[in-house]
Amino acid sequence: MQTVTLNSRVASQTAVEHIASPEVEVHGLWAGYGGGDVLQDFELIVDRGESVRLVGRNGSGKSTLVNCIAGNHKPRSGSIIVHGVSLLDFPVEAKRLIGMSTGTCPFPYLTGREHLAVVRRVYGVGAERIDALVKRFAAWESVRSLDQEVRRYSHGMRQQLSLLLAIVHDPALLILDEAIDGLDKESQADWSEYLDERAAAGGTLLFVAHKDGVASGFPAGRSVTVTRGDNDGKRHA
Repeated sequence: MQTVTLNSRVASQTAVEHIASPEVEVHGLWAGYGGGDVLQDFELIVDRGESVRLVGRNGSGKSTLVNCIAGNHKPRSGSIIVHGVSLLDFPVEAKRLIGMSTGTCPFPYLTGREHLAVVRRVYGVGAERIDALVKRFAAWESVRSLDQEVRRYSHGMRQQLSLLLAIVHDPALLILDEAIDGLDKESQADWSEYLDERAAAGGTLLFVAHKDGVASGFPAGRSVTVTRGDNDGKRHA
């Protein structure tokens, strides 16, 4: 498939390719930190609308993989295609299709509202989208505290805000890396309901969650086992 640059969140040569192409394609990926590659010749296919959980032992490369897919870490070699757009060839266009949360917020001395304003400007999103999110998650303590500096937030409140920042632009692909373990039960239920709504609308989810209890709140899907130095990441039921 030929990848192209588009102004919208969709990149495809033809309507047929747009419908048929996977959400994520990772081929021959070599990546790591320092002198070693934790991912070696790694392969992964995620279809559009799928919910995929990455599992594996600590240090197996799960976070390295999602950071490569999100464009936060440059692999040594290989290709990554997101929603039909080559991340390595068109990084700006590809990153606009992705939302990622690691449960952290980048600017501790900004308020929650200022965080949302920054992300809104980056993605060119209208103020009505922020208003809709604030209304949708009005029960969250972070939303009730948007005018406080984030450094004053609890761990769970920072995770709440980080999730909102990841979905401001309604990304085609949502990536979560241990992003909700600090949420209270009510917030987890709200977020689980949102993910179900997103899945029903065809949204794609790729996530890391070590605890099965946390993972049970995600839409039903499949698991991919990531093993350090292994390339067996193509398909696991």
